[in-house]
Amino acid sequence: MTIYHKIDNFIFSLFNIKSEDEGKLIDAAKQFYSFQGMEPTVSISEGLLKIELNEKGSNQANQEFQEVLDLCNSRQFEEAKPLIESIIKESPQVSEFHRVYGQILSELGDQEEAQNELIDALKWDPNNEWALLMMGNILVKEKNDIDAALKYYDQILETNPEENITLNNIGAVLMNQGRFLEAQKYFQKSIEIQPEFPNPYYALGRCHSALKQHSKAFELAITAAKKNNQRDEIYTSSLQLALDSATAIREDRDEFETVESYKLELQERSGVEITIEPDPTIQTAAKLEINEKYKRGYHLVKFNPKHSNVEHLIMHELVHLEFILDARDNGENFLFTSSNHHKSNFEKPLQKYKVKLIKNGIEPNKADKLINSLFDGINGQIYNTPIDIFIEDLLYKKHENLRPTQFLSIFNIVKDGIKATTSKDIVNLTPAKVVSVSKILNLVNALHFKDLFGVDLIQQFKATPLEKKQGEEFFEEFSEYRQDKQPGEEYEIIQHWAEDLEIDTYFELKDEMEVYKSQSAKVNSPEDVLESIEKDPYGLDQENPDNEAEMKTFIETHSKGDVNMAVAMYMVEALKYFSNMPQEDIKKIAFEIAHIGITGINPSSNYKVGSIPGKSFSGYHLLAYYYTSWALAVPEMLSQLQMPFDEEFRLANLLNEN
Repeated sequence: MTIYHKIDNFIFSLFNIKSEDEGKLIDAAKQFYSFQGMEPTVSISEGLLKIELNEKGSNQANQEFQEVLDLCNSRQFEEAKPLIESIIKESPQVSEFHRVYGQILSELGDQEEAQNELIDALKWDPNNEWALLMMGNILVKEKNDIDAALKYYDQILETNPEENITLNNIGAVLMNQGRFLEAQKYFQKSIEIQPEFPNPYYALGRCHSALKQHSKAFELAITAAKKNNQRDEIYTSSLQLALDSATAIREDRDEFETVESYKLELQERSGVEITIEPDPTIQTAAKLEINEKYKRGYHLVKFNPKHSNVEHLIMHELVHLEFILDARDNGENFLFTSSNHHKSNFEKPLQKYKVKLIKNGIEPNKADKLINSLFDGINGQIYNTPIDIFIEDLLYKKHENLRPTQFLSIFNIVKDGIKATTSKDIVNLTPAKVVSVSKILNLVNALHFKDLFGVDLIQQFKATPLEKKQGEEFFEEFSEYRQDKQPGEEYEIIQHWAEDLEIDTYFELKDEMEVYKSQSAKVNSPEDVLESIEKDPYGLDQENPDNEAEMKTFIETHSKGDVNMAVAMYMVEALKYFSNMPQEDIKKIAFEIAHIGITGINPSSNYKVGSIPGKSFSGYHLLAYYYTSWALAVPEMLSQLQMPFDEEFRLANLLNEN
């Protein structure tokens, strides 16, 4: 058996020789390596200490050593100690015997003797990495002697500079001692050696987080999550680090940093002003109101300041506007429309479901409202999902500085989707097909989130194999489009997915200009649908919304002469709005509208009423509320208004009673 030691400071410290005296080193080596009456041959040549000795192997010792390891694995260290002592007495020349003995002593709390055994292990094998690592760990944890520990850690690097796991362990020890800059060196080296190993990315991210370098910490946490296929403790910790870092970044930055420049870019392109304003009354986090639909002369993005991640939410709506502009340039912009015919296609298969609801104690009108809400919900999802993932794809690629808040925002959306499709309260109240379709579309969002940020929440949906397969196929189709997306292609995916899910009979995509010209179809923007759902997910508290065409037919049939159809229909809405309101509150609104009307109300203008927050009024809309509020709260003065809407109000009351 021949042992070689490099002549350097480490070997002198190993033999506790303070001066670099080679003669003393040879004497110390002869004394240590002499056993069983045999003295070794010791020499120094070409910078190496060479020890030659006769080795007697022992199969019995190896067999007994396995028993020691088994006891250690069961944490029976007291039982293992006498066995390893006996083995070392018979075979002291085996480095690993000493290393395991050192570990046993350390576990039993005898750190001094543990160090002695580990030093003996290194004398027998200077390349024993576990002995080097354990020595460093004891010096750090038990002695708080970082500098001494680094000598052993650095020896590992010199012995095997490619041992990335050991490097990671060393970095972790230093990191836990608050020596983040020194720890970074080991983590970075570990990454260079094995770039697919997730642990050092997470650990390096923790170092940057401790140093308040949150952007770098977020980036590394996401990388760690993407590279981790085990979904182990490091994966969970990486996710938490990403959430914490993203939150810190959001709190530090100007929430409108990216919004303003993008808004100006879109304004210049569209030639239409874009207004962004807070509105705490909206139920959705943010919504886009297109000029052409609301006829204001400007595009409006509303956001609810109560929600987090406002910057991302506004940017999402602005990208939606960009997609609309792109599609218009190509004559490919479509609106999502539905009619009674489409709603009937949804309702017909649910008659048994409706009967079940009624048998369970839900009133028939509320059962109808629930079905109506489900219809709006499923349409909202099929419209939103393809467009939203294209939007998020663009934001991720073009606005890197937005990624932390984007991450937080989508994470919350996916978690909400999990709750909506797995909560017993919701699932038990919802037809199986609706739950399944919703789950598939939510799975697409989760797959996209995983693709962007490496966070896998897919199993939490508890999807069937068929649902999971369908979601994966949809995401694969999206992935093909995303490589070279053309304007308006999002509408192709909406149609394809609806056909595959057999819900394409619930709506119709119509050319934008055709809809705006006719205004005869119900147009559901995703924001309208989401807002109505969030206000009342099951539709149990909503008034039953009569179809516009049915209202017109009723008014035409029951009117005694010419009527203003728009005013009559808006009066129905006003009657519902004021139905449970105290008379004094109605009177306050009546006087405020009268004040607005002092200079006249123009049917082609738009108005706001302070006492009716979150609502915008066209001229006829406001006139209907004007007349109705006075008729209800100040009827004795109604004639003084000289508003020619007596017949419209009579019809509105008649229709409201039905």
